[in-house]
Amino acid sequence: MADLSFSRRGLLAGAASLTALAAPALASAAAGTSAAYDAGLLRVIAAYRRAKNVADAWHETVFDPASTAYQAARAAVPHYTTKASFENTFGKMVHMSTGCRTSEAVIVTSRRDHWTYQDDDFGRCCTELGEALDRRNAQLEQIDAEWLARGLNQQSDALGDKWFAAFSEVYAYPVRTVEDLTLKIETVRSVDEDPYDIDILVADLNRISGRF
Repeated sequence: MADLSFSRRGLLAGAASLTALAAPALASAAAGTSAAYDAGLLRVIAAYRRAKNVADAWHETVFDPASTAYQAARAAVPHYTTKASFENTFGKMVHMSTGCRTSEAVIVTSRRDHWTYQDDDFGRCCTELGEALDRRNAQLEQIDAEWLARGLNQQSDALGDKWFAAFSEVYAYPVRTVEDLTLKIETVRSVDEDPYDIDILVADLNRISGRF
């Protein structure tokens, strides 16, 4: 899928420059009484809006509810607290839990470094917690596998690629009038507030002003 997060970060660059460059053109457009837009520009804008509407509707009716259910299923997998306990360095008897990052880190480290547990309270706690972690992780992996098997991530990516490609066609379309530039900027800003490729819009302004 197109790197939308990168594009949106880039959209913040150069906003002040664009505003200064486009201000006279936008003021002229506001003073006009009519606008005959370029047919080609209207065509690429319509194609973008259709693709975006399809993607938005699919996400709202299919992806978002499924994703919410998936996250809820993962959250519903219970944590486990050991029945065994051991005395910590402060002299307090404590249990271990799959919901405790420190407890989980002990198991991960012990397996990585091939610890041999002693037959004591701490060792029994670690053994019990390790078995509980394995059971819980198996449940989570099953939920993840069922989610991935539905292919919703791939469908989301495909729809996102399609509308972003259509949006890029709008962005790249070479306009030749103030009215078309205004419409183009308004369409671009419907996705993000500030344009991310100032050079394209500067080229539009130069084209309108007759500089080339």
